[in-house]
Amino acid sequence: MMAGMAMTARHTTESSLSGTLTAFSEWGANSSLYVLKAVTVTVDSMGSMEKVVQGFSEYATSLAQSLNKDTKVLDSDDVIINALERMANMIDDELIPMLTKKRDAIDRDPTLKEDHQTLLHCAYMTFMSALESWSENTKALRSAVITHDLAVERGKEPIFDSPDELFHSIRDSIRN
Repeated sequence: MMAGMAMTARHTTESSLSGTLTAFSEWGANSSLYVLKAVTVTVDSMGSMEKVVQGFSEYATSLAQSLNKDTKVLDSDDVIINALERMANMIDDELIPMLTKKRDAIDRDPTLKEDHQTLLHCAYMTFMSALESWSENTKALRSAVITHDLAVERGKEPIFDSPDELFHSIRDSIRN
């Protein structure tokens, strides 16, 4: 009788272990659901951030276009243009390089399938493109503030045919 109970206990333990191993291996086989969820959350987050960045970019353009309505110097102490320059530099020198490294790591992640990689690459590229637009529009806003203030100080709005003319005008105004 004791031998039968020992055999049953051992069989139950083996069955329990077998069941645990089966459950574990099935979870491992279905772990792509976890990866898919992580990919989906990342793609959705990038899409949301892209919309915010697009809003900032469009607002910078709108502000630049509205500067000609103001007849006063806007930034006599260069606070605005310095802040805009820092913003554009942060985007160009910190955010985009960081996202580039993350995007490049996608292809080295063994848990990602090809369709996951494609989704992530698209999300990163779209978000990075929005950041690049924001940076360019921020630089354009900075330039518009400088041009506006120079025009107000001179009493007329200058028209430049090239970036060199703008540069020379700024340089000349500093010398005077």
